[in-house]
Amino acid sequence: MKLHLRYRINKTLHTERSLAITTRVGCVNQCAYCPQDVFVKAYRRRSSVMVMDTADYENWLRRVPKHIIISFAGFSEPFMHPQCTDMILHTYRAGYEIRVNTTCIGIKTEDLPALRHVPFLKFVIHLPDDQGISRIRVDDDYLALIRELAQRPVPNTDWKFHRTERQENIHPAVLSILTEHKVSVRYFGLSNRDGNIRITERPATVRKCGELAPCNDFHHNILFPNGDIGLCHMDWGLKHVIGNLAEVSHYHELYQKTAFREILKGLTSDEAELQCRTCEKSRPRLKGFRKFTAWFMGSGKQANLYSD
Repeated sequence: MKLHLRYRINKTLHTERSLAITTRVGCVNQCAYCPQDVFVKAYRRRSSVMVMDTADYENWLRRVPKHIIISFAGFSEPFMHPQCTDMILHTYRAGYEIRVNTTCIGIKTEDLPALRHVPFLKFVIHLPDDQGISRIRVDDDYLALIRELAQRPVPNTDWKFHRTERQENIHPAVLSILTEHKVSVRYFGLSNRDGNIRITERPATVRKCGELAPCNDFHHNILFPNGDIGLCHMDWGLKHVIGNLAEVSHYHELYQKTAFREILKGLTSDEAELQCRTCEKSRPRLKGFRKFTAWFMGSGKQANLYSD
């Protein structure tokens, strides 16, 4: 109860910190609204390590403060890693709060008893549509797993469905199971992933000028299989990798490196090549922005945000 109250407060006050784990590069689903080709090409230019080594993960995790939520989501289906459940269990035993975003592809029925013992902040299940846009494979094994999860969910299961302005519906076979078990589903639209995908019903994102406010997503980073840390879940082209977790002794050191400091400086300059200028989540600066930036970049201040 205490854990989840703190989670709700952090969400409301925008003080939550998280690290999303991309367990492997290249997603089996290849959803039409996900820029996998952009990500895979960009990542391959940086590294040939396509699957996260579990020993590396356990070593890197020790450098992450306990107040940072570990999110098994990232840029691919997490359970396509054969040891994903083991990685989740290790993270739980290490004392971290955990969130999962999954399409359920790769989850084994025999993993569910162990997963039910983890007090997830959220275990988000993304559902397939009736037009094949999500490209989640719906077969007998998948439907059996969905039925099992509908009957006996893991803690804080959150059923989620994304659709475009064309108003796709949940796959009928899946909807039948959810209806039978009176499962509530939350419906969402789509993001254009910083202009990396085109949603035909919306105009293209216009480049934003002027000074921009620092984004809360700067503190929701992405860990890749080679240890690189991506700035946020909008940076599918890996324009802003802020460092490598294998090369620092503590997570907060990433925010003291040149890459992150240059991002903050770029918010004040129209000439800076910053992905935030084409991101639909970015906002103009508010009064006091310069003072905040000076405080944030001042010696010792960042360390206080990311220390234990």
